Amino acid sequence: MHRQYLLKQIHNYVAHNKTDIQNKQKFIDFINSRPNCFERDNDFGHITASSWVISADESAYLLLHHRKLNIWCHPGGHCDGETNTLVVAQKELAEEAGLENLNLLHNGIFSLAIFNIPKYADIPAHLHFDVTYIFKNDKAKIAKANNESYALKWVNFAQNSLQEKHVNHLAEKSMKFLKDPKLILS
Repeated sequence: MHRQYLLKQIHNYVAHNKTDIQNKQKFIDFINSRPNCFERDNDFGHITASSWVISADESAYLLLHHRKLNIWCHPGGHCDGETNTLVVAQKELAEEAGLENLNLLHNGIFSLAIFNIPKYADIPAHLHFDVTYIFKNDKAKIAKANNESYALKWVNFAQNSLQEKHVNHLAEKSMKFLKDPKLILS
């Protein structure tokens, strides 16, 4: 698999607002202009992949308290050369939350986002071009944190009040998706 597969997925991604439209084009431009876009050694930024996980009863979503960034976010991480972002999202979900073999709710990208990552230790500030996939924890498997996070928690959709703008966006988008997948993904 090569970058063309991700570019095809991005082309098929349905943008629903101005930010989505802008991010979609920025992803395409970034991937086409950076041969090492899947590698951490690209100081400008790199492709990352993440998982948005819905609870078995569809009442909540999973977040982790990220140790380095000190924010609540959904599980995800670096591609480190892997060009299949779905594989990366699943690997990171297993590593960060102990969850494997979850039900993929959409066979494509659920969200595209670009995050500003601040300088940390000897790593300069850079961008994460994050590709998110949506999963359902059908069997109500128990999530458990690893050393990359302080904690994991299920956040009830009805009590969504986090300050993280992107988390709120994903929560709202997934509530719409759960009501009618065609509204969001077509």
